[in-house]
Amino acid sequence: MTPDEVFDREIVPGIKELTNYARALTKDPDKADDLLANVSAKAWRYRDSYEPGTNSNAWLMTITKREHIDTQRKAIRQNEVLLSQVAWDLLPANDSSREQFEMSHDLGNAMQRMNPDFRQVLIEVFWNGLEYQEVADKLGIAKSTVGTRVLRGKEQLREIMGSNYGICAFR
Repeated sequence: MTPDEVFDREIVPGIKELTNYARALTKDPDKADDLLANVSAKAWRYRDSYEPGTNSNAWLMTITKREHIDTQRKAIRQNEVLLSQVAWDLLPANDSSREQFEMSHDLGNAMQRMNPDFRQVLIEVFWNGLEYQEVADKLGIAKSTVGTRVLRGKEQLREIMGSNYGICAFR
């Protein structure tokens, strides 16, 4: 039996059964569908490594779990890059490059430690350049809530970073 025939007979039915497992991992039906699409592609790519007659569900669940973990790690890395970019953009333009880089790193770390609601609003307002009303519409909150979160976010950022930096962009 060829690997393609084994795949069709043993693996394809198992992929359909992974839906609940993928939804349990992601807690989101759309993300679960994306995960299953990636798992299907990987299962096809590595079909030669599957040994016919073994537990295909265990093989598929292992691929699913690893793909989910890889996706989570990628999202964390992308978030770290975004926070570094935001931090860089929030720095005063007249600092030397080395000092600016160090402050950017510290600011990125501080933003990772912030309340996610405050961080999101600060990113939308100061990095994406959205007006308060645009942020409110995007997040489904009141404009006054955006203003409050900006204020509290700046205060929290100052607390986390301490008195080492006077965050000029926030004054």
